[in-house]
Amino acid sequence: MISGIFYALLSATFFGFLGIFGKYGTILKISATELLTYRFIIGSLFFILFFLLKDRKLFRIDLKNFIRACVAGGIFYLLMSYFFFKALEYIPASTTSLILYIYPLMVSILSILFFGIKISRSLFISLILIASGCILIFYDAFNRSLDLRGVLFAFLAMLVFSFYLIYVQKTISNVKPITFSFYVILTAGLSFTLFNNPIGIFNLNNKQIVLVILIGIIPTFLAVMLQFIAIEKIGSVYTSIFSTIEPIVTVSASYFFLDDNIVIQQVMGMFMIILGIVLPNLKILKKRS
Repeated sequence: MISGIFYALLSATFFGFLGIFGKYGTILKISATELLTYRFIIGSLFFILFFLLKDRKLFRIDLKNFIRACVAGGIFYLLMSYFFFKALEYIPASTTSLILYIYPLMVSILSILFFGIKISRSLFISLILIASGCILIFYDAFNRSLDLRGVLFAFLAMLVFSFYLIYVQKTISNVKPITFSFYVILTAGLSFTLFNNPIGIFNLNNKQIVLVILIGIIPTFLAVMLQFIAIEKIGSVYTSIFSTIEPIVTVSASYFFLDDNIVIQQVMGMFMIILGIVLPNLKILKKRS
């Protein structure tokens, strides 16, 4: 149990640094398409190496799920990642991450509208908390006169990610999640090569090369792999609960590494969103106990 919690926390921490690395990409003058191309290609290479060393059966996927992974990676993940990294060009990493983390509210709304999901009392309270957190975050964004282009890109990233989660939940079956995720990442990387020549990595300077390697390993390969290890050890519910430290990591790291000015509205909004995410999961755990 303890090891599973550790892996979940470590995975969330690594995911939390995605926005930090992305922001450094803008500082080092690497375009969004360049950075994403290198991120997914390098991440895919490490997954290939991991599968070869651990179990080559992890490569196996049927044609139907392979096509679904191509759609998920070549459309949803490509757009979500691009919008997220474009947002980082205009607004702080902390704000970008917090707007992205509104996705549970959007997923719930879409599920209610299109799939007839009923609203329980705990879900209603959860949605109120997340919505309140959203209001505080957007109020802070407008109060500080942040570039509206960044806010729009972050919102689009959140919207596409919400559709991606629903698509994956409703379509994939009879395939290992880590295998499906590998093909999503691989497809996203290959899709980005249509917009950016991956050979361009050899033209980068030393700082840029270090950054693209780190972003391909830490918030891509390691974060995903550790997440699935955590799920195997403690289950998806516990993993999702402990993964809520991700925005805390991003906001804290933004303050320490990027000198972002963190204000009380952001902090309050962040904790309201986290509480809204954790609440329904606690209800599920109570039923299991």
